[in-house]
Formats: sequence, structure tokens, C-alpha cells
Amino acid sequence: MTDYKTIETKKLHKLIYKERGVRVKLRQLTHIKKIINSGCLLNLEFKKNQEELFNIFVKYSNVLEQIKALNKFFFDLIKTKKEYPKFRLTIKTHFALRTIFTLLNVSKNTAVYKNFDKKLLKKVNFDDFLKITKKIITGLEKLNSEIIDLEEWFNDKYNISLTEGGHLYFCPNCGRFIGEKFRRIKCFCGKNINEGRNTLRKEARYLKDEIYNFFTKGFWLEEAICEVLKQLSDKRYCGIDVLGRSGILHELDILTALDNKKIFLIAECKDTDIDLKDVMKLNVKNEEINSHISCIFTTEKVSDERILQFCKYYKVLIFDKVFNRKSRDILNKIKQEIDLIR
Repeated sequence: MTDYKTIETKKLHKLIYKERGVRVKLRQLTHIKKIINSGCLLNLEFKKNQEELFNIFVKYSNVLEQIKALNKFFFDLIKTKKEYPKFRLTIKTHFALRTIFTLLNVSKNTAVYKNFDKKLLKKVNFDDFLKITKKIITGLEKLNSEIIDLEEWFNDKYNISLTEGGHLYFCPNCGRFIGEKFRRIKCFCGKNINEGRNTLRKEARYLKDEIYNFFTKGFWLEEAICEVLKQLSDKRYCGIDVLGRSGILHELDILTALDNKKIFLIAECKDTDIDLKDVMKLNVKNEEINSHISCIFTTEKVSDERILQFCKYYKVLIFDKVFNRKSRDILNKIKQEIDLIR
């Protein structure tokens, strides 16, 4: 029990809880702290730009993965240094090329695209290779430019950064992708590359792993609501496991001590639709921990009559479409519940 901590209460049994290591580490990172403290997390424009940034990175990562899948094909092609009349493009390589073209919005009517069509495989040669690598590099530069534009918006508006700088390395002779880190190679076009300055180096932006986890695992909404609740209490616990009366640990998104630790609030935060099971699980936690107020915060609209009826009967507060709610409205509703309990 060395990792467990205790919350002394005025009216309840002692609450024993354990902090989740991942959340503690995230919260200690300077750039995560800046995001939490910036007040941006419940801003709809910020959320849309953050999601757009992540979508660009999905394209960016997919293109890089497909480029790596092409290396064997290009090696075989250049090794012969002539047209390959009996060569047949593998399904994997053909899929990689098609995926790249789609991600980079290369028109199916361009010569580069047609030359890699299954019916025209016999026409694949070194010149085609140079054209496709040029298209790939241009496409990656465009995606990177879109990332930089969004980064400038985040910086200008909230003085925060979601990405970090890096480079992509290509052979200066044929455009073959070397990697995201420099390495000495003898390229299959014959070019010896011994130093980074001998490469075709392009600027790249990378999404920080901790930023990705923070937003994709729903941590951002929990921290955002915790920030709102700080106006009611400085005793807030986010992303913890609490020991229930049965002896079972329960995951809690938020636990807040109110009214000088006489009243406790627990909350579930979802950046997706909620269903009846979510509400029922929260009600079980409420009984197990013996808290006074239970809330559900969600980015989506709750219209399921079963959920609404259940919450009304068990007095679970629902805050749906949180992007459209003002912090003071959330706080006022919770204050009303506190007044009823006192």
C-alpha cells in the first residue's frame, strides 16, 4: 500500500487513492502544463485545429510508411538500369504507390500516376522513378507547410506548441528516402552518402508522443474540467484509482473535495458519445465511494431518453456539448447541488 494516499474527510470514511503513473508524468511536463493552463482545451476553434493537425499527421505518417515499402522495388528497378519487360509489380508495392498518390492528392490523369498503372508496368523505368520521388517530396513539403501554419496559430493564439522540429533525408541523386535520421549509406543509384550535408534534407515537424497520448486518450477533457472546478476547490484529483467500500479499486476521471471536505464530487469525462452503461458504472462508483455529487461531461449531445431518465432518477448531473457551455453555467449548477446537500 506504499503507493496509496489518503484523503481525510469530515463526514465520510477515509478515501484511499492511487495516482496513475502515466498521468503524473504527463502533468509534470512543461508543455503539457502550458496547454492545461492556457484555457484552450474547451475552445471549439482550438479543438477543430488540433484535430485537423492530427489528421495531417496521419497522412504524413502513412506516406512515410508507404515510401519505406517501395525501397525494394526501386532497388530492383535501378539495379537493372533498363526497362524491365518481365517485371511485375507486387500487390504490396502497387498498394503502397496508390496509397501515396491518394494521400498526396496526385491526379489519376497525370503521367506519373498512369505509368504505375498495372497495365503499363512494362513502361516503368528510371525516369519514372525520378518523377515519383519528386512528387513524393513535393507532397511532403506541402503537408509540412500545413502543419507549420497550424503551429503558428497555436503559438499566436495560446503561446503553445504541439509539435517539434526535425528533418527528412533523401538521396540528392535519385530522391530515395533515407530516413528521419541521417545514416551513412551507399544508395542503390550508386551515390555514396557519408555526411548529412551530402543529402537532400527537408524540414519536418513531428507530433510529440505525449501530446498525442494527451489528446487521443481523453486526458485533455479531464484536465479541462479539472481547471474549471478549481474555482470551487483546490482539492482536485484527476486520473486516479480510489478504493471503494467493497475493497475494489475504481478508476475515476475526477474527484473533487468541496465545502471544506464535507462534500465530494466525482465525474466521468467522455470525448465520445455516452451510453447507458457509462452512466450505470458511474452510479456504482458513486455508491462505492459514497460521494455526494456525480457528473458526466461529454463533448457530444445526450438525447437518449433512457440515459436522461436514469440520470434524473439517480441525480446524476449531465453536462453535454461542453464546448457550447460557459464555465460559470457549469459551476452554478454544481453550486445549486451543494446548497441542496448542506
